[in-house]
Amino acid sequence: MSADVLARLGRDCWEHRATLLDGDQARVLPSITDAELFAAVVACVDDFWRHRRQRVRLYQAGAEIDPRSAGRSCLPQRDDDGFWGYHRRVGRDFGLHDYALVIADWHQFDRTLWDRLVGFVAQLAEWVGISHSRMDTQVFLGAYRATPFGVHVDPVSALHFPVIGTKTMRFWDAAFVAAHPDLQRTLEYDRFVHASSMITARCGEAIYWPSEFWHVGESDGSFSVAWGLGYWIGDGIRDAVLAGAMRRLGDAPRPSRRVLPGALSDAALTPVLVDELLDELRAVAASGAFRQLVAQSWLEHYSAFGFPRVPPPIEVAVPRDSVLRRKPPFRLLASSEDSGLVIAAAGCSRIVPDAPAARGVVDRLNQDAPVVLAALEAIDEPGRVGAIVDLAVSSGAFTAEQT
Repeated sequence: MSADVLARLGRDCWEHRATLLDGDQARVLPSITDAELFAAVVACVDDFWRHRRQRVRLYQAGAEIDPRSAGRSCLPQRDDDGFWGYHRRVGRDFGLHDYALVIADWHQFDRTLWDRLVGFVAQLAEWVGISHSRMDTQVFLGAYRATPFGVHVDPVSALHFPVIGTKTMRFWDAAFVAAHPDLQRTLEYDRFVHASSMITARCGEAIYWPSEFWHVGESDGSFSVAWGLGYWIGDGIRDAVLAGAMRRLGDAPRPSRRVLPGALSDAALTPVLVDELLDELRAVAASGAFRQLVAQSWLEHYSAFGFPRVPPPIEVAVPRDSVLRRKPPFRLLASSEDSGLVIAAAGCSRIVPDAPAARGVVDRLNQDAPVVLAALEAIDEPGRVGAIVDLAVSSGAFTAEQT
C-alpha cells in the first residue's frame, strides 16, 4: 500500500496537479500529534528569541506584526499547555482574534519528529529524487479567514497536514494568473473564484500541490493548526556552493592594485581587471580545497535528504562494548578527496585520513546488521574508527547501546 500511494503521488501528481490524500493514502504519511508539534514549535520560538535565527511571522487582520516588538509572550510558551491554550491566552491578553502565526523549520528541534519526516521523505525520494534546493517545514496557526499575504506562489512542491480543525486551499493555474495579474498577492479574489479549484483536508489527511500553483489558504475564521512539508524546486545547493567559493575567494590573499586617480581613463576601462578576477575564480574552482567544499556540501545535503537545518549533534560517549545500529534510511556517505576521506551522515560531516580500511569501516556500518565497536577496531586503527563512529552517533544516524 505504501509503495502504491507514493507511486501515485510521485508519478501521477507530483508537479502536475493538486490532490487530497485521505483514507488508505493518508496512512503512509508522517503522523504528528498537536502535542508533539506544539513542543517543537515552542523550542523553535525559544531559539528565535535567543538567537533570531528562525523565521517567525505574526499577522493581525492581514498586517504583519514584528514579534520582537510585541514581546515574547505574544508567541507560544510551554505554560500555554498546547495550541488551544495559546489561542485563548493571546485572544485574552493581546486581543488577537483575526490572526495568523507562521513558523518555519521547527523540525530541527525534535529529533524524533525529524526522523519520522526523513523516513517519509526517503520513500518519496525514490520517485521524485532528493531536492537540489532544500526541504523545510512550517506551521500555520490562527483564526484567520485567508492567508494574510494573499494569493501567492512559491517554488515549493508542498504537503500540508491539519492537526487542529481543517485546512482549505484554493488554487489557480499559472496561465490564468498571468492573464489576470490583479490576482497576485490580493485578498480580494471573489471575482476570480470561478477559475479556481479548492481542496479541504481534515485531521489525518493532507493536501498536496505543485510549485507552479498560485494558492491561498481559506477558513471560516475558526481556530486551526496545520503543518507543512516543503520540497523546494531549484538549484539551491549549487548556489550555496558557489557562495562558499566566493567567500573563499574573498578570504584569499591577492596583490594590491593601483587605483587610477581622477576620472575614469581608457586604461581603467580595459578588461584587465575582469580577466584577473576570472583567473582567480578559475584557480579557486580548480583547487582541491574547493573540490572538498563541494563534496562536503553535497554529502551533507544528500545525507540529510535535502534538509539544510538538522537537529543539533548528540553529545554522547561510545564505550568499546557498544553495539551500533543504523537507523534507516540514514547511512554514511563518503568521498575520497585530496584532503582525506569526507564522510557525512544526517547532515553532519567530518574529514578523516583516507585509507581503504576507513572505507571498510564505513561499508561495515552501512550494513543492516548491528556491529560492536570493538569489532570495527579490527578493521582500522582506533583513532580513525573513533572519529567515524563519533560522526555516526552524534549525527543521530546511528544508535549506540552497551551490551
